Amino acid sequence: MSKVKIEGNASGTGTLTISAPNTNTDRTLTLPDGAGEILTDAGLKTINGSSIVGSGDLEVGGGKVLQVVSSRFTAQGTVSLSQSDYTTNPSITKSITPVESGSSFLIYIRWFGETANGESTVAHIYRDSSRINEANTNLYHGLSLSAQSGTTSDLDSTPQIMHLQTLDETGSTAGTSITYTLKYSSAGTGSMYTNRVASSSYGSTHYETGVSEIIITEIGA
Repeated sequence: MSKVKIEGNASGTGTLTISAPNTNTDRTLTLPDGAGEILTDAGLKTINGSSIVGSGDLEVGGGKVLQVVSSRFTAQGTVSLSQSDYTTNPSITKSITPVESGSSFLIYIRWFGETANGESTVAHIYRDSSRINEANTNLYHGLSLSAQSGTTSDLDSTPQIMHLQTLDETGSTAGTSITYTLKYSSAGTGSMYTNRVASSSYGSTHYETGVSEIIITEIGA
């Protein structure tokens, strides 16, 4: 493998003309404003997940992380369970503006709280106005139960914690914002408490309190 070190010239133009030994055609390379290296080889090279082949083609590997956005929610609130998709209080939601088109998005949500009817309450992730990654829109069909830890039989001092993540592969348009929101539906009635338990024996502090969070990662196509 031959290695040639190139530095920007004194005029700051950052260009270099090289006489090609085989084709008798001069090649002009435009360089960034700084020192660097050009690697030449007839074989395959990989740099930062990108494959560079001897013909000069560049094959950029997918799966690169483009950005990560997140929000944490500390406010405490309550909503009444209903037989339709509803948001929590406070609403666990976050918008992201894609930096590339065709990206996928990994959404992670941690919800802390207590649900009166957790065994019949399922969670959804909305992309703007629609559920994602579900087979149908039935009330009992979702991505997860609301109660993954804790118990729903003790609406007093035992919180529940739900960890939910899914990959949205519907693509994107660069510069067009997308909003992801946690929603629930239930076949029963009662109340859902976010960042707190049902009991109010200790006033506004309640027994146990917590924090909910949403993290969105944009992954390049």
